[in-house]
Amino acid sequence: MTQQMMERPVAQRAAGRAGRPQEPSAPSATVRQVPEQTDIPVKILLDGGSVRCQTRASSVGPYVFVLDTVLGDHGIDLHSTYTGHERTSTLASHLLLAPGLKDTIAAEHEHDAIPVTHARRRCVYDHLGHLQDLLRDLDVDANIPLDDKALAAVER
Repeated sequence: MTQQMMERPVAQRAAGRAGRPQEPSAPSATVRQVPEQTDIPVKILLDGGSVRCQTRASSVGPYVFVLDTVLGDHGIDLHSTYTGHERTSTLASHLLLAPGLKDTIAAEHEHDAIPVTHARRRCVYDHLGHLQDLLRDLDVDANIPLDDKALAAVER
């Protein structure tokens, strides 16, 4: 390919080959809006002291809910995705990241135990339970007290 051809936009190169101009095709994605994100004010105590952390919830439509907790100073992350419908079970996947540990966990839950379409606070309970398990596996004494007002932000 010549330098001149490399500098022309792809649509122009394609038009030159076909002998007629072509319009760039429109994106075919079905997602029409950016996920709604909410910070959840979760307090995490490690070995008795409060640590800097961030927990964010992202609603990706009515059937998918994502939770991310990052303890940046400790290099510990937990990313959880919950997918479900009122007529299906709920699938949960968890990505655990910590120094010396990279793991995934997949679980299936009865819809009524962790309903994604409503009562999303149960997703938060499950997510933070996995975080507490991860911290225990790392031999860290963790306490995650939950304030009911903090969970109100994720309810639909």
